[in-house]
Amino acid sequence: MTAREHMVQRAQVRRDANAGTRDRNNQPAAPDWHDLPARLPCWLWSKEERQVDGALNAKVGTLRLGVPLHADITTADQITGIYDRLGNPVLGHTCRITADETMGWSHRELTLEVVASAVGASA
Repeated sequence: MTAREHMVQRAQVRRDANAGTRDRNNQPAAPDWHDLPARLPCWLWSKEERQVDGALNAKVGTLRLGVPLHADITTADQITGIYDRLGNPVLGHTCRITADETMGWSHRELTLEVVASAVGASA
């Protein structure tokens, strides 16, 4: 099975239309997030999962997302949801892309970080 055949999920990607622009005071412009029209083929998994004890029990892990090698996605984008092929949600949180690594000739591996609330995100 090839890497692309493993990508049975779809990611909704959100891009900042104002990325790299400045306002009239030469400050970075306020983010203007828009969802890209097509969902990106992907595969989501978690690495290094461990149990955390304390006042709240939780499992902590690193979220990884495999995407096609030439996918139109950068570390400036956000993932607003992961869905299966039928459109059922797999992950319903907004995630920031913290790392983008090319894995040989077949695919790229993104490291995701869940964000509690995205500034400028539309509902």
